[in-house]
Amino acid sequence: MGDVASAEQAVASALAQLSSAEEALGDLLADPTEIETASARSAVAQAQAQLLSAVSHANDSWVALGEAWDEYCDEYGAYNVAAVTCAGTLPLEGDEVVDPLSDEEVEALHETLEGRSTNYQQLANALIDGNLEFILAEAARQTAVTSLATSEDRLADLLVPASEEDLRQAELAVDAARASHTAAVARLEALREEPTSQDLYQAEQAVNAARANHTAAVARLDQLRGDPTAEDFYQARQAVDAARASHTAAAARLEELRTPADESDYQQAQASLDAALASLATAQARHDELLAGATANAIAQQEENVRLAEISLEEARSALADLSVVAPFDGTVEAVNVHPGDRVTQSVVAFSMSTPDRMMIALAVSEADLLALEVGQAGFASFDGVEGVQYPARIVSISRLPDTAQGVVTYGVEARILTGAETVEVASQLAVIAGQGVVPGVAGLPESVTGAGDGGVGAGFGGGRPDGPLAGMELPEGVTIQDVVQAVVNGEPPPEGVSLPEGFEIPLQERERLAAGGLRPLGRQGQAGTAWDGSRVLPAPGMSATVTILTEVREESVLVPVSAVRQLDGEWFVTVPAAGAGAGTGFQRVTVGVGESDGVNVEITSGLENGAVLLIGADSVGIAYRTIQQQDSQPGLGFVPGGTPGGFGGGGR
Repeated sequence: MGDVASAEQAVASALAQLSSAEEALGDLLADPTEIETASARSAVAQAQAQLLSAVSHANDSWVALGEAWDEYCDEYGAYNVAAVTCAGTLPLEGDEVVDPLSDEEVEALHETLEGRSTNYQQLANALIDGNLEFILAEAARQTAVTSLATSEDRLADLLVPASEEDLRQAELAVDAARASHTAAVARLEALREEPTSQDLYQAEQAVNAARANHTAAVARLDQLRGDPTAEDFYQARQAVDAARASHTAAAARLEELRTPADESDYQQAQASLDAALASLATAQARHDELLAGATANAIAQQEENVRLAEISLEEARSALADLSVVAPFDGTVEAVNVHPGDRVTQSVVAFSMSTPDRMMIALAVSEADLLALEVGQAGFASFDGVEGVQYPARIVSISRLPDTAQGVVTYGVEARILTGAETVEVASQLAVIAGQGVVPGVAGLPESVTGAGDGGVGAGFGGGRPDGPLAGMELPEGVTIQDVVQAVVNGEPPPEGVSLPEGFEIPLQERERLAAGGLRPLGRQGQAGTAWDGSRVLPAPGMSATVTILTEVREESVLVPVSAVRQLDGEWFVTVPAAGAGAGTGFQRVTVGVGESDGVNVEITSGLENGAVLLIGADSVGIAYRTIQQQDSQPGLGFVPGGTPGGFGGGGR
């Protein structure tokens, strides 16, 4: 029955090959139907639409990534703290974009997030997210390209007729399969027929031969029983067993040939055939796949799987990083408000931190004073709890959002106390507030800043022209007087292209004070008042402060006491001695134009010459300037020269 099963398996295999060859020939001979063609065209159109959408999304992702790149590099690229190389633009290969960030760069970005500011973390995370979004969009675009190519190939196969060579090869394959099938069927039929007399004769001969062998073995055994040895007995028994087994097998074969196959034998053989055909089909498909190589779709799918795995890895790393509590800035932890096991919400302050070396002052500014303030303006801060000490400060932020309390509108302004070399940047402004301008001999600033004494540098380190020994010195483009002084203070050569005046030197005591960012006692020579010298401890958080900010400087202004100015019929006037009055008491009114005021003096912009004699209190007609000024709530905000610049109340933090 084994031969029949083998033959049936061969017939089934040949039949499958014949069917496949005939189907291939039929496909070549038959023209494609309208439904097949329309379906192929529709598939191409859909693939084109998907490709357009994928390309558009990839371009949008690229633009978004570029914007995130620019924001990150604009903010941190110039400070040499960026985790990626910000020079140039995102890389291209021909007309196609490539991944702008490598795995190493993304890993470096993640590592730099710890301990950095909130702004840095937001920009870096935006760059990482933009990079991932672009990777996904680019993978989708590649998939769309592959799908379109497959659809176009299918449509081309339907539209292009088969060549004569293709038809000839298909016909030859059908003929070969038909011949193989015919031979297999003939072999199976031959096995299924009743055994012939020749088959029976051969089987009987085999039985007779086995019987003869058995008889000979028995005779040999009897012969040996006369005086047999143990070895003789053993060999004889082995011979008998072998002969008996041979006889049994021959008899079974004869019986098999005489008995026709039943239904169970056929079913068993058919099952073996089906299993063999399935194994053959699987092996053939695997063989064809290996010969053809990986398809574009398979490659694209695996690439997409890799991309998705990379994204999952990045998300896992990001989630792991989120498990660590990182301060947005460097400082000292002053209070811990949470403990292990506590439940926290977004409104819970987990830790309170302070920055003793970067004290900020929160100011409340009226709406009348807001427009006169700008980021970068400098001044002095005094604290109620630190008597007699002035701290140099500079405005760092101005809020445009109003805060209304009991009908009074104020705006939040932040000023930072300056330390170290930062005071050099605003030295000229601080000198003006001290009441001396840029002339030598200001006791409120170091001699090396004001120009007083031997080797004075001159005021104006904030970008203006220097006075003193550095006056008239030509500076290369991009170099400021601050850079020159800072180099001298640090004992370094001056910037390239800068030549110091002959004999120029900053005394050691003044150099140490500049390096510490300290100021000498504030006020005129001999007056009381102490400025922060860089060695004192900064005020404690929460202390109340008053900040004086310089907002404007007027050159060669005419100043008069506010009590000398009055208003009548909408015009301002002052009272002067009447012409020809001599030593008499006659007076006359002179119409004038007024400018800024610091609350003590008022600027006269027109109508009065410098040095004129005024009569104060001689004329009581009209309204006093001071009264109108209080009604309009227009205090003199940092008006110089004359008086004291305007001040704002605030609290340190």
